[in-house]
Amino acid sequence: GDMDGALAALHSLRAANKDLKDDQTVAEVERELLDIWDAVEKSKAAMAEVVKGYMEQRIMEVPQREPPGADDGEAPEEQERLPRLLVWRAWFWELVKGEESRALFMALVLAVVNQSSASTSVINYGPTVLRGMGVDSDTSKILSSVLGVTKLVGVVVSMFVVDGVAGRRPLLIVGSLGMAVGMGAMTLSEVQQSVAAVVLSQNVFMFMFSLSWAGVFWVLMSEFFSMRIKSIAVSIVTAILFAGGALADLVFLSAHNAMGAYSYLVFGGICALGALYVLLYLPETKGRTLAEVQKLLARPGLVLGSSPDPGPRGANGRLEMAGLVHGAADSSNKDTI
Repeated sequence: GDMDGALAALHSLRAANKDLKDDQTVAEVERELLDIWDAVEKSKAAMAEVVKGYMEQRIMEVPQREPPGADDGEAPEEQERLPRLLVWRAWFWELVKGEESRALFMALVLAVVNQSSASTSVINYGPTVLRGMGVDSDTSKILSSVLGVTKLVGVVVSMFVVDGVAGRRPLLIVGSLGMAVGMGAMTLSEVQQSVAAVVLSQNVFMFMFSLSWAGVFWVLMSEFFSMRIKSIAVSIVTAILFAGGALADLVFLSAHNAMGAYSYLVFGGICALGALYVLLYLPETKGRTLAEVQKLLARPGLVLGSSPDPGPRGANGRLEMAGLVHGAADSSNKDTI
Protein backbone atom coordinates (compact mmCIF):
# COMPACT_ATOMS: atom_id res chain seq x y z
CA GLY A 1 0.00 0.00 0.00
CA ASP A 2 1.10 3.51 0.88
CA MET A 3 4.66 2.91 2.08
CA ASP A 4 5.36 6.63 2.50
CA GLY A 5 2.28 7.05 4.68
CA ALA A 6 3.16 3.95 6.68
CA LEU A 7 6.69 5.25 7.19
CA ALA A 8 5.42 8.59 8.46
CA ALA A 9 2.90 6.92 10.80
CA LEU A 10 5.49 4.54 12.24
CA HIS A 11 7.95 7.41 12.67
CA SER A 12 5.32 9.33 14.64
CA LEU A 13 4.41 6.32 16.80
CA ARG A 14 8.01 5.57 17.68
CA ALA A 15 8.70 9.25 18.50
CA ALA A 16 12.04 9.17 16.71
CA ASN A 17 14.59 11.77 17.67
CA LYS A 18 14.79 13.27 14.16
CA ASP A 19 12.04 14.97 12.21
CA LEU A 20 10.66 13.42 9.05
CA LYS A 21 12.16 15.24 6.06
CA ASP A 22 11.93 14.51 2.33
CA ASP A 23 10.19 11.16 2.92
CA GLN A 24 13.19 9.95 4.95
CA THR A 25 13.38 9.00 8.59
CA VAL A 26 15.93 7.56 10.98
CA ALA A 27 17.42 4.20 10.08
CA GLU A 28 15.87 2.11 12.83
CA VAL A 29 12.32 3.15 11.93
CA GLU A 30 12.96 2.34 8.29
CA ARG A 31 14.21 -1.09 9.26
CA GLU A 32 11.21 -1.76 11.50
CA LEU A 33 8.84 -0.90 8.64
CA LEU A 34 10.74 -3.33 6.42
CA ASP A 35 10.46 -5.96 9.16
CA ILE A 36 6.69 -5.45 9.35
CA TRP A 37 6.32 -5.63 5.57
CA ASP A 38 8.47 -8.75 5.43
CA ALA A 39 6.42 -10.34 8.23
CA VAL A 40 3.20 -9.75 6.30
CA GLU A 41 4.58 -11.42 3.18
CA LYS A 42 6.02 -14.33 5.16
CA SER A 43 2.76 -14.81 7.07
CA LYS A 44 0.80 -15.13 3.85
CA ALA A 45 3.16 -17.81 2.60
CA ALA A 46 3.19 -19.57 5.98
CA MET A 47 -0.59 -19.73 6.19
CA ALA A 48 -0.73 -21.13 2.68
CA GLU A 49 1.71 -23.84 3.74
CA VAL A 50 -0.39 -24.62 6.84
CA VAL A 51 -3.51 -25.09 4.77
CA LYS A 52 -1.68 -27.02 2.07
CA GLY A 53 -0.03 -29.38 4.55
CA TYR A 54 -3.28 -30.00 6.38
CA MET A 55 -5.12 -30.66 3.14
CA GLU A 56 -2.46 -33.06 1.91
CA GLN A 57 -2.61 -34.95 5.19
CA ARG A 58 -6.38 -35.14 5.40
CA ILE A 59 -7.06 -35.81 1.74
CA MET A 60 -5.36 -39.19 2.15
CA GLU A 61 -7.97 -40.13 4.77
CA VAL A 62 -10.93 -39.40 2.49
CA PRO A 63 -12.27 -42.54 0.74
CA GLN A 64 -11.68 -42.52 -2.99
CA ARG A 65 -14.91 -42.14 -4.92
CA GLU A 66 -16.29 -40.63 -8.07
CA PRO A 67 -16.76 -36.87 -7.90
CA PRO A 68 -20.36 -36.20 -6.81
CA GLY A 69 -22.58 -34.75 -9.45
CA ALA A 70 -20.27 -35.75 -12.29
CA ASP A 71 -23.18 -36.76 -14.45
CA ASP A 72 -25.66 -34.02 -13.61
CA GLY A 73 -23.62 -30.87 -14.02
CA GLU A 74 -23.21 -30.16 -10.26
CA ALA A 75 -19.57 -31.22 -10.02
CA PRO A 76 -17.92 -27.79 -9.58
CA GLU A 77 -19.97 -26.83 -6.51
CA GLU A 78 -19.80 -30.26 -4.92
CA GLN A 79 -16.08 -30.66 -5.52
CA GLU A 80 -15.39 -27.36 -3.73
CA ARG A 81 -16.97 -28.55 -0.47
CA LEU A 82 -14.12 -30.84 0.56
CA PRO A 83 -11.31 -28.24 0.08
CA ARG A 84 -13.38 -25.61 1.90
CA LEU A 85 -13.96 -27.97 4.81
CA LEU A 86 -10.27 -28.76 4.99
CA VAL A 87 -9.38 -25.06 4.97
CA TRP A 88 -11.69 -24.42 7.91
CA ARG A 89 -10.27 -27.40 9.76
CA ALA A 90 -6.76 -26.12 9.10
CA TRP A 91 -7.72 -22.75 10.57
CA PHE A 92 -9.28 -24.43 13.60
CA TRP A 93 -6.21 -26.50 14.42
CA GLU A 94 -3.93 -23.53 13.81
CA LEU A 95 -5.86 -21.52 16.41
CA VAL A 96 -6.23 -24.36 18.91
CA LYS A 97 -2.83 -26.06 18.68
CA GLY A 98 -0.70 -23.74 16.58
CA GLU A 99 2.23 -21.59 17.65
CA GLU A 100 -0.07 -18.76 18.75
CA SER A 101 -2.72 -20.84 20.53
CA ARG A 102 -1.43 -19.74 23.95
CA ALA A 103 -1.63 -16.09 22.92
CA LEU A 104 -5.23 -16.65 21.78
CA PHE A 105 -6.14 -18.32 25.08
CA MET A 106 -4.63 -15.43 27.06
CA ALA A 107 -6.50 -12.90 24.92
CA LEU A 108 -9.78 -14.73 25.53
CA VAL A 109 -9.18 -14.72 29.30
CA LEU A 110 -8.45 -11.00 29.23
CA ALA A 111 -11.61 -10.39 27.19
CA VAL A 112 -13.73 -12.29 29.72
CA VAL A 113 -12.24 -10.38 32.66
CA ASN A 114 -12.66 -7.09 30.80
CA GLN A 115 -16.44 -7.40 30.59
CA SER A 116 -17.22 -9.79 33.45
CA SER A 117 -16.05 -7.06 35.82
CA ALA A 118 -19.36 -5.27 35.05
CA SER A 119 -17.54 -2.39 33.40
CA THR A 120 -20.49 -1.69 31.10
CA SER A 121 -23.16 -2.66 33.61
CA VAL A 122 -22.08 0.05 36.05
CA ILE A 123 -22.82 2.65 33.37
CA ASN A 124 -25.96 0.99 32.01
CA TYR A 125 -27.59 0.37 35.38
CA GLY A 126 -26.12 3.22 37.41
CA PRO A 127 -29.38 5.23 37.31
CA THR A 128 -31.39 2.16 38.31
CA VAL A 129 -29.19 1.60 41.37
CA LEU A 130 -29.52 5.24 42.40
CA ARG A 131 -33.30 5.23 41.95
CA GLY A 132 -33.42 2.21 44.24
CA MET A 133 -31.74 4.37 46.89
CA GLY A 134 -34.46 7.03 46.61
CA VAL A 135 -32.90 9.36 44.03
CA ASP A 136 -35.40 10.78 41.53
CA SER A 137 -35.15 9.78 37.88
CA ASP A 138 -33.71 13.02 36.48
CA THR A 139 -31.08 13.38 39.20
CA SER A 140 -30.01 9.74 38.86
CA LYS A 141 -29.44 10.22 35.14
CA ILE A 142 -27.38 13.37 35.72
CA LEU A 143 -25.25 11.71 38.39
CA SER A 144 -24.66 8.66 36.23
CA SER A 145 -23.74 10.77 33.21
CA VAL A 146 -20.63 11.84 35.13
CA LEU A 147 -19.35 8.27 34.61
CA GLY A 148 -18.96 9.00 30.90
CA VAL A 149 -16.74 12.00 31.64
CA THR A 150 -14.72 9.96 34.12
CA LYS A 151 -14.25 7.22 31.53
CA LEU A 152 -13.00 9.73 28.97
CA VAL A 153 -10.50 11.19 31.45
CA GLY A 154 -9.21 7.72 32.33
CA VAL A 155 -8.70 6.75 28.68
CA VAL A 156 -6.85 10.01 27.94
CA VAL A 157 -4.54 9.50 30.92
CA SER A 158 -3.91 5.92 29.80
CA MET A 159 -2.85 7.14 26.35
CA PHE A 160 0.02 9.10 27.87
CA VAL A 161 1.30 6.48 30.32
CA VAL A 162 0.88 3.13 28.53
CA ASP A 163 4.04 3.66 26.48
CA GLY A 164 5.70 6.07 28.88
CA VAL A 165 6.01 5.85 32.64
CA ALA A 166 3.92 2.72 33.13
CA GLY A 167 3.46 -0.04 30.59
CA ARG A 168 0.74 -2.59 29.91
CA ARG A 169 1.25 -4.99 32.80
CA PRO A 170 1.45 -2.45 35.67
CA LEU A 171 -1.59 -0.58 34.36
CA LEU A 172 -3.70 -3.74 34.19
CA ILE A 173 -2.66 -4.88 37.67
CA VAL A 174 -3.15 -1.49 39.33
CA GLY A 175 -6.37 -0.92 37.40
CA SER A 176 -7.81 -4.30 38.40
CA LEU A 177 -7.02 -3.76 42.06
CA GLY A 178 -8.48 -0.25 41.89
CA MET A 179 -11.63 -1.65 40.31
CA ALA A 180 -11.90 -4.22 43.11
CA VAL A 181 -11.53 -1.44 45.69
CA GLY A 182 -14.21 0.55 43.88
CA MET A 183 -16.61 -2.41 43.99
CA GLY A 184 -15.92 -2.92 47.68
CA ALA A 185 -16.54 0.77 48.33
CA MET A 186 -19.82 0.57 46.40
CA THR A 187 -20.91 -2.28 48.65
CA LEU A 188 -20.09 -0.40 51.85
CA SER A 189 -21.65 2.84 50.56
CA GLU A 190 -24.92 1.22 49.52
CA VAL A 191 -25.19 -0.67 52.80
CA GLN A 192 -24.86 2.70 54.57
CA GLN A 193 -27.35 4.25 52.10
CA SER A 194 -24.94 7.04 51.18
CA VAL A 195 -25.78 8.26 47.69
CA ALA A 196 -22.74 10.52 47.47
CA ALA A 197 -20.41 7.69 48.47
CA VAL A 198 -22.00 5.33 45.92
CA VAL A 199 -21.55 7.87 43.13
CA LEU A 200 -17.94 8.47 44.20
CA SER A 201 -17.27 4.72 44.31
CA GLN A 202 -18.76 4.23 40.85
CA ASN A 203 -16.48 6.93 39.48
CA VAL A 204 -13.43 5.42 41.17
CA PHE A 205 -14.26 2.08 39.58
CA MET A 206 -14.82 3.63 36.16
CA PHE A 207 -11.63 5.70 36.26
CA MET A 208 -9.52 2.68 37.16
CA PHE A 209 -11.18 0.61 34.43
CA SER A 210 -10.64 3.32 31.83
CA LEU A 211 -7.05 3.81 32.92
CA SER A 212 -6.32 0.14 32.34
CA TRP A 213 -8.62 -2.34 30.66
CA ALA A 214 -10.58 0.06 28.43
CA GLY A 215 -7.57 1.03 26.33
CA VAL A 216 -4.71 -1.28 27.26
CA PHE A 217 -6.72 -4.33 26.24
CA TRP A 218 -6.84 -3.13 22.63
CA VAL A 219 -3.17 -2.20 22.67
CA LEU A 220 -2.41 -5.79 23.65
CA MET A 221 -4.66 -7.16 20.92
CA SER A 222 -2.58 -5.27 18.36
CA GLU A 223 0.58 -6.92 19.72
CA PHE A 224 -0.52 -10.47 20.54
CA PHE A 225 -0.86 -11.97 17.08
CA SER A 226 1.17 -12.20 13.91
CA MET A 227 -0.30 -11.01 10.63
CA ARG A 228 -1.00 -14.64 9.78
CA ILE A 229 -3.90 -15.03 12.21
CA LYS A 230 -4.48 -11.49 13.49
CA SER A 231 -7.76 -10.86 11.67
CA ILE A 232 -9.50 -14.08 12.67
CA ALA A 233 -8.02 -14.16 16.20
CA VAL A 234 -9.01 -10.57 17.02
CA SER A 235 -12.48 -11.24 15.57
CA ILE A 236 -12.94 -14.22 17.90
CA VAL A 237 -11.68 -12.28 20.91
CA THR A 238 -13.95 -9.33 20.10
CA ALA A 239 -16.96 -11.64 19.84
CA ILE A 240 -16.18 -13.11 23.26
CA LEU A 241 -15.68 -9.61 24.64
CA PHE A 242 -19.14 -8.46 23.59
CA ALA A 243 -20.70 -11.75 24.65
CA GLY A 244 -19.17 -11.30 28.10
CA GLY A 245 -20.54 -7.77 28.29
CA ALA A 246 -24.01 -8.97 27.32
CA LEU A 247 -23.88 -11.74 29.93
CA ALA A 248 -22.74 -9.31 32.64
CA ASP A 249 -25.60 -6.95 31.78
CA LEU A 250 -28.00 -9.87 31.88
CA VAL A 251 -27.07 -10.97 35.39
CA PHE A 252 -26.15 -7.63 36.99
CA LEU A 253 -29.61 -6.53 38.07
CA SER A 254 -30.71 -10.07 38.95
CA ALA A 255 -27.67 -10.47 41.18
CA HIS A 256 -28.30 -7.06 42.73
CA ASN A 257 -31.94 -7.90 43.41
CA ALA A 258 -30.96 -11.22 44.98
CA MET A 259 -27.88 -10.18 46.96
CA GLY A 260 -28.29 -6.44 47.33
CA ALA A 261 -25.12 -4.40 47.66
CA TYR A 262 -23.08 -7.54 48.28
CA SER A 263 -23.43 -8.49 44.62
CA TYR A 264 -20.70 -5.96 43.91
CA LEU A 265 -18.26 -8.15 45.80
CA VAL A 266 -18.69 -10.86 43.16
CA PHE A 267 -17.60 -8.48 40.43
CA GLY A 268 -14.86 -7.13 42.65
CA GLY A 269 -13.58 -10.68 43.07
CA ILE A 270 -13.43 -11.05 39.28
CA CYS A 271 -11.35 -7.87 39.13
CA ALA A 272 -8.96 -9.23 41.75
CA LEU A 273 -8.64 -12.51 39.87
CA GLY A 274 -7.89 -10.53 36.72
CA ALA A 275 -5.03 -8.77 38.51
CA LEU A 276 -3.68 -12.13 39.69
CA TYR A 277 -3.85 -13.61 36.18
CA VAL A 278 -1.97 -10.66 34.69
CA LEU A 279 0.63 -10.86 37.45
CA LEU A 280 1.26 -14.56 36.88
CA TYR A 281 0.91 -15.00 33.13
CA LEU A 282 1.05 -11.77 31.13
CA PRO A 283 4.55 -10.58 30.17
CA GLU A 284 5.30 -6.90 29.69
CA THR A 285 5.15 -6.00 26.00
CA LYS A 286 6.20 -2.37 26.23
CA GLY A 287 9.28 -1.57 24.14
CA ARG A 288 9.35 -4.94 22.37
CA THR A 289 8.92 -5.73 18.71
CA LEU A 290 5.91 -7.78 17.59
CA ALA A 291 8.14 -10.81 17.00
CA GLU A 292 9.54 -10.58 20.55
CA VAL A 293 6.06 -10.23 22.04
CA GLN A 294 4.78 -13.31 20.23
CA LYS A 295 7.86 -15.27 21.27
CA LEU A 296 7.25 -14.36 24.91
CA LEU A 297 3.58 -15.30 24.73
CA ALA A 298 4.43 -18.71 23.28
CA ARG A 299 6.53 -19.63 26.32
CA PRO A 300 4.67 -21.81 28.82
CA GLY A 301 4.80 -21.29 32.56
CA LEU A 302 4.49 -18.35 34.91
CA VAL A 303 5.82 -14.89 34.16
CA LEU A 304 6.22 -14.01 37.84
CA GLY A 305 9.77 -14.61 38.93
CA SER A 306 11.07 -15.26 35.41
CA SER A 307 13.26 -12.94 33.40
CA PRO A 308 12.81 -13.79 29.71
CA ASP A 309 15.45 -12.51 27.33
CA PRO A 310 13.75 -9.84 25.18
CA GLY A 311 16.44 -9.96 22.51
CA PRO A 312 19.84 -8.49 21.76
CA ARG A 313 20.73 -5.20 23.35
CA GLY A 314 23.15 -2.51 22.42
CA ALA A 315 25.79 -0.97 24.59
CA ASN A 316 23.31 1.61 25.84
CA GLY A 317 20.99 -1.12 27.16
CA ARG A 318 18.21 -0.56 24.65
CA LEU A 319 16.73 -3.24 22.41
CA GLU A 320 18.59 -3.61 19.15
CA MET A 321 17.09 -4.43 15.78
CA ALA A 322 17.88 -7.86 14.40
CA GLY A 323 19.02 -6.23 11.14
CA LEU A 324 17.59 -5.48 7.74
CA VAL A 325 15.14 -7.86 6.13
CA HIS A 326 16.51 -10.33 3.64
CA GLY A 327 19.66 -10.57 5.82
CA ALA A 328 21.35 -7.45 4.45
CA ALA A 329 23.43 -6.76 7.53
CA ASP A 330 25.58 -3.69 7.33
CA SER A 331 27.03 -1.00 9.52
CA SER A 332 23.55 0.39 10.27
CA ASN A 333 22.86 -2.64 12.46
CA LYS A 334 24.29 -0.76 15.41
CA ASP A 335 21.26 1.54 15.46
CA THR A 336 18.83 0.81 18.28
CA ILE A 337 15.18 1.46 18.98
